[in-house]
This record gives sequence, structure tokens and C-alpha cells, in this order.
Amino acid sequence: MLKKDQIKNLLHVHAVFSISLFLFTGCGDFKKDGNAPSMSFELPSTTTPPAAAPTKEEELAQLTLAFKTRYTASFSYVIDFKPSSYMNSGGGGGTVVGVCEVYSDGSKQIHMNQDWWPTATQLKKMVLAFHELGHCYFQRAHDSRTYSGGRPYSMMNPIVDPVAFYFSAYSAYYLDELKNPMALSIQNYPITYKTYSDGFCDEEF
Repeated sequence: MLKKDQIKNLLHVHAVFSISLFLFTGCGDFKKDGNAPSMSFELPSTTTPPAAAPTKEEELAQLTLAFKTRYTASFSYVIDFKPSSYMNSGGGGGTVVGVCEVYSDGSKQIHMNQDWWPTATQLKKMVLAFHELGHCYFQRAHDSRTYSGGRPYSMMNPIVDPVAFYFSAYSAYYLDELKNPMALSIQNYPITYKTYSDGFCDEEF
């Protein structure tokens, strides 16, 4: 008759043998030619996909909001894009990049040149947007004056490029000067103030 210690040892040996046998037979299905099975799985991506570039409409909306925020301004003008054919339809030479239209019923609209917009720097887009809002919101007329060195006196200069050239160095000056009202002197309607990237500016009545 087996003693209690012997029975315990036999049970231990049997358990170890059974586990070894299970591991041997159980793993056999996963092995091939004695090599460990290959396992592959994809980890979730931790990289953030690049943000989509804003549309021209989103850019214009952001610039309009920046103007409203800086000057605590409230308005609901139509502000949109038109093709070059519309912008340049009045003649006058040069490339028309923005217009402010003022009507006898008090309504106002701003149009940007949709063909010029993608070619412009962010700074030029900002200068143009603030310039056109200077017409519509602050009722500013064009101001072609320059300092002796050629720097435009005002953001209301009818040509975008020279203002953009000097803007970074004189941004506080230009932004403060913009809100100083110089009321439109012409009261015949409709009024279209055209802003150019080059050439000369004409006011059309």
C-alpha cells in the first residue's frame, strides 16, 4: 500500500507529465519545420494626419473675424469671391484684386479676385481684406499719399503690394491708422472702389 507521501509524489509527476504533453501536442499545430510561428498585427497609428489646408472661403472668414475682433466691429456684408473677368470688367488697367461696392439702399458688398487669391501671400490677403473693410466699415476713401522714402501713408493706398512690403515693419502704425475715419467724399451711388496689385486705381460711379 502506497504511503501518503508516495501518492502525493506520483500525482505531482503525473501532473507535470500531463502539462508537458499538452504543451507539446498543443503547440505542435503552431510550429512548422521547428520554427516559431510568425505573428503580425498593426498597432493603432499614433501620428496625427496632416490638417487639410483651409479653403479660400475659410481664409477670408478668418480674416474677417480678425478685423471684427481687433476693431470690435459688427457687420454682415456679403464678402465673397469673383473671377478676374468680373473684377476687371470696368477697365482701368492693372489687376483688380478687391472691390468694395456701396449701394444707395445702404447695402455693401466686398468681392475678392478668386484667381489672384491662391497666388498671394497670407500677408497680402490680410492687407487686402482689411483694406476693403476699411472702405465698407470705416468709410475710408483711397489714400495715395506716400512718405518721402516711398512708404505708403495708409493701408488705404489703392495698390496692395507696397503696403504689404512695408507692413511687417509698420504693422501697429497701419492698423491704428486704418480706424481713423476719413469719410467717403463722394456720395453718388453705386460706388465701386477697386484695389489693385499693380497699375492705377479708378473710382467708378
